[in-house]
Amino acid sequence: MFSFIILIFFISGCSKSSEPNSDIDNIPNYYAPLNVGDIRQFVRQSDSATVLQKVIFTTKRQDGVNAFAMETTNGTNLPDTFYCVVRNGYFKGTNLNTGSNPSNPYNEQNIITTNPSDGDRFIDLISYPDTVYKVAKYFPSRNTLCGIFNNVFGFTTIFHYSNGGRDTSSTSYFAKDIGCIGSSSKHLELNSDISYLKIGNQEYGKLRPPKSITPMSNINNPIFQKRVYRKY
Repeated sequence: MFSFIILIFFISGCSKSSEPNSDIDNIPNYYAPLNVGDIRQFVRQSDSATVLQKVIFTTKRQDGVNAFAMETTNGTNLPDTFYCVVRNGYFKGTNLNTGSNPSNPYNEQNIITTNPSDGDRFIDLISYPDTVYKVAKYFPSRNTLCGIFNNVFGFTTIFHYSNGGRDTSSTSYFAKDIGCIGSSSKHLELNSDISYLKIGNQEYGKLRPPKSITPMSNINNPIFQKRVYRKY
C-alpha cells in the first residue's frame, strides 16, 4: 500500500464532489475537494522536481462503494493511478478489489479526517493500528507558491515501533475547501509546496514543465529508508 508521504489528495466539503456518494455519512468534509478534472502540481523545494495529480474518473469498488481515480505523475515518468474514497469521516486510500487481509479487505489507509479538530489523533494504516498514526494540528494560515491559504491543518505521520520508540515522518498540509497544499519533513529534501491548483472553476498559480527528482545522496542509507520509505 502506498503511504502518501509527500502528497496527498482531496475531496470536497459536503456536497462539492462531482458524483454523489450514497456511502458518505453526514460528517462534513471540508478539507479535501475532489471533482473529476481537478489538477494540482507540487514542487519539491530542494530541486524543483514536480509531481502532478489529476482526478481523472469515478468508478466503484468491488463492494459498490464509489471511488475516485487519482493519476499521479512524478516528473517525466509515466503516470500511476491510485484510488480513494470518503467514508466514516475519513478520506482514505483504497484498493478496488479485496485482498487477503480480512480485517482490512480493501487495504484502506486513512489520509485525513474530513472535519478535523486541533489535536485529533487517528490510525493511518488500518492494518497496523499500533504502528502508524496521524496527529492533526491547526494553523491559521500557510504561505505557498500559489498564495496564502487560511484555516490549514497539518497531519503528521508518526511511526510507533514495537520497542516503544517512535519517529515522525512528515506533515501534509490541507487548507479548508482547497485540499492538500504541500508537506514538510525533517528530511528537508522531501519538503514540497503546491505550485498550481485547479478545483472546479477556481485556479491558482502556474503549471510548470515536468521535472524529475534529483537522486538523493542518502537514498541507500538504511536509517533514511526506515524513516521515510518504510513499507507495510
